[in-house]
Amino acid sequence: MLHPTTNFGTVYRKLLADLLNKDVALVEFNERTKVNVAVLPGAQSFQLDLSNNLLPTCGLRKTHPRTAAAEIAWFLKGSRSSKWLEERDVTIWKPFADKAGEVSNAYGYRWRSFFGRDQVGRAVEQLQSNPSDRQCYISAWDPARDGLGNKAKNYPCPLGFTLHIIGGKLHSTVTMRSSDVFVGLPYDVMGHAMLMSILAEWIHPHLELGTLSFTLAHAHMYDCHWDMAKQCLQAERTIQPEVQLLRIKQDRPDWDYFIQQYVEGCKRQPWPEYNPRPRLVK
Repeated sequence: MLHPTTNFGTVYRKLLADLLNKDVALVEFNERTKVNVAVLPGAQSFQLDLSNNLLPTCGLRKTHPRTAAAEIAWFLKGSRSSKWLEERDVTIWKPFADKAGEVSNAYGYRWRSFFGRDQVGRAVEQLQSNPSDRQCYISAWDPARDGLGNKAKNYPCPLGFTLHIIGGKLHSTVTMRSSDVFVGLPYDVMGHAMLMSILAEWIHPHLELGTLSFTLAHAHMYDCHWDMAKQCLQAERTIQPEVQLLRIKQDRPDWDYFIQQYVEGCKRQPWPEYNPRPRLVK
């Protein structure tokens, strides 16, 4: 049984330490990226308690919630165009776009329309009408197109997530087929916590947050990030900024306001001094 924690920094520290520990992790050459990676054999799972309504941050290095907020807004818009993000100075999806600026397998597009229905909208409706529903799984993975020898610029790392209401609180579980622990995981955690807060508001304005669980089927760290991870572990303690998770109305949401509110909330908080610029390996 997992024991929920409100401190993602503790989880992040252990994952980094395990990935750098030659007695725990394996170092293998990845054929696709042509670099060495440290890999933890078997699934790695953790559970975060969001009942305090605070954004979970990694605590050992500076991260940018504004980026996570813009990405979640883009997902919930159901868009494939990376230009909307680029207009807001978020370029992380640009390398995966085609010449027209379209990301063919964008997560939000798959959540909201690709499979012939709005999975997110249907999940909200189902939990409004039946809070005990156990079938709310939102998938980003298309078995007809993804993986298994097919070639594309990007395949979804988060396969999908569940939503459940248990004990009067919203709970979510995210399944990651592949997790770049140093670079990507802190943003996946922040983003899904933001998403939970938004969906709780859409389901019912007084619905409280419960646990956010993650299972990492392939937790790894690229060799170009090992020294940065060692620098992170030199910190004597984790610094957890108290940034409030925000809610936004479902009817005509103002996403720019949503993003800006995270910017303003972060300005008032202390952050870890270490601010690396890790290269995204794709």
